[in-house]
Amino acid sequence: MNEGYFIGLNDKTTCGGKVLDGDTRVMMFGLAHAREGDRVTCGADGETYRIVGGISHMISHGKHVAGTLDSYSSELGGKGGEFAGEKIYEVQLP
Repeated sequence: MNEGYFIGLNDKTTCGGKVLDGDTRVMMFGLAHAREGDRVTCGADGETYRIVGGISHMISHGKHVAGTLDSYSSELGGKGGEFAGEKIYEVQLP
């Protein structure tokens, strides 16, 4: 079984960027959760990208909730900008 984490507002990426958006309409464990399409910066080039993908069975206001196992940054055509996944908001996925 893989272990993943919810991605939320101000979470860091492996390249030193951070998540700029978080949905506060439904808080999860006190976390303003990020969703597919939300903005994320790259610490290497300073550009802003979008979160691609999300947890398939978790929808929030019409968009998938972002998770460390299911989402990535649109940077470099989806080949970079992984999320650091250091949050304590843990989700167990099959």
